[in-house]
Amino acid sequence: MSDHILLMQVMTSVSRLGSAMNVKVHAELSNGEYIVLHGIREYCRNCCPHGIYVSDLVKLQDISPAAVSKKLQGMEKRDLICREIDPNSRRNTFVRLTPHGEEVLTRADIETIAYMEHLLQHIENDKLQELLSTLNGIIDIIENDIRAHQPEQAARS
Repeated sequence: MSDHILLMQVMTSVSRLGSAMNVKVHAELSNGEYIVLHGIREYCRNCCPHGIYVSDLVKLQDISPAAVSKKLQGMEKRDLICREIDPNSRRNTFVRLTPHGEEVLTRADIETIAYMEHLLQHIENDKLQELLSTLNGIIDIIENDIRAHQPEQAARS
């Protein structure tokens, strides 16, 4: 089998893995909401207890501002998060978990860990380590190639 066909099969398998892992594990949250809430909680624990700026959340999640805004709006209606205007800079808004959001996220963490433990019963640790190392190597190559070609792509625009 040629190298380019093999690489296409790897990319297809990685895409299938992403789709398979997108199964809804949490009873109260979509996977996207879970990821956003988890990001907010970790940021608040490690950086700023008062919350994360919406603009920083967009960067952290690597999704569009419109998508983040839509997710936040839905989560705010369900009392999972609250938004507060920064008193020092009225143009910026902080987001943080509400006590209810923290409770829901804690339950979702328990469900996620149980699901992962179930999966790990069928996968050997050394195989996961090998896969992780290989995938990170491929991702590094692709990201380096993208960075190397950005200046020439910008010049063509």
